Amino acid sequence: MSLTHPSCCRINYCHMKKICLIAFFSISALAHAQDYASIQQKLEKVHATDQHYRTVLDSLFRKAGLGWNDPQIQKLIPLAQKQDSMNLVEVRYLLDRYGWLGTNKVGKQANEAIFLVIQHADSITIEHYFPLLVQSYELGETPPKFYAMMLDRMLTDRALPQVFGTQIQMKKENGRFVPFPIQNEKQVDERRKKAGLEPLAAYLQSINQ
Repeated sequence: MSLTHPSCCRINYCHMKKICLIAFFSISALAHAQDYASIQQKLEKVHATDQHYRTVLDSLFRKAGLGWNDPQIQKLIPLAQKQDSMNLVEVRYLLDRYGWLGTNKVGKQANEAIFLVIQHADSITIEHYFPLLVQSYELGETPPKFYAMMLDRMLTDRALPQVFGTQIQMKKENGRFVPFPIQNEKQVDERRKKAGLEPLAAYLQSINQ
């Protein structure tokens, strides 16, 4: 049989087309995996820098008992703000390009880094990216506690009662942390449990130690 028989050409063409498609999708999947691995590394560094100054400040506030106007505190605040600005530029670029990357793509710490950076941003930025977080949360790719905390942040920024009791303020009378007003506070622990959060009393006890 001639190798140039029409039926052979059709069979060979279809076979080659299938091989090319498989190769294309394999290369594409590999490229995406490499992209996500690189993004994960970047976001894990962002996570570390986001938490660095906050850990130091928390230690100075709570353990050393320093006040807001203490020179050590005032020296660190501009450095923390500068780092937050740099992190926000990095995270906004990734969000605008890839959307809210879930734990299934970049892992837990990198996913948390996205949340932390946006949660620490201004109200306009939070409201702009909140729908992306909601979408990722509804797909099961971002923990519900991040949804709860950002929703509460948005509500308290608008001077409205929060839902999960995650946003706190310091009570001037005794220097202890208390939650901002909560909607239907009697059922707050039920809502917190669904969001993967500990009971409100236990949370307040831990931060007031």
